[in-house]
Amino acid sequence: LDRAAHSSLTHLFWPLSGQQRGEAPYLEKTLMEGMTDQSAVSLVSLAKSWLEAPPLEAISDCRSPGYDSGQRAYIISATGPAPSFRIVASAEHTIVNLCFVVKNWNCEDAAQLQIDSKAEHAGPAFRQGIVRDPNGRPALVVWLQWQGTEPVTVTLRGAKPDLSARTPPSI
Repeated sequence: LDRAAHSSLTHLFWPLSGQQRGEAPYLEKTLMEGMTDQSAVSLVSLAKSWLEAPPLEAISDCRSPGYDSGQRAYIISATGPAPSFRIVASAEHTIVNLCFVVKNWNCEDAAQLQIDSKAEHAGPAFRQGIVRDPNGRPALVVWLQWQGTEPVTVTLRGAKPDLSARTPPSI
């Protein structure tokens, strides 16, 4: 029996992610595609978590432009040793797994994670690693298996941000 090996829904409308005018104009749109055996209703929370991601509020030792749908991650820049921030989830802005890219982590050390002041340990539901930006600087990437509709406070201890520059590295 033949089975579908490809699907395309790119003819549908989806929001503009970015654009540039001028000499090299472009429009950027982001679309999540995939195949599943789950019902459409079971995917509503996932869709909300991506299309209407909960806002991020910086608490201390960080700054952030928020959620990047192209990476499906929150982008954060460490400004101190323990970046702390709140993901303001709600019924309309759900959390279905979280990913953080922490720029200016500036070391190879793993993070010590706290969620709502409770320590979490590495395992299948908490993964992390170090990646290098185009200039060779280390950035921390954290993935959490987490679902919810309530705000959650995240603290990542262990950053050694470069604070010597007058202007912190761009987010």
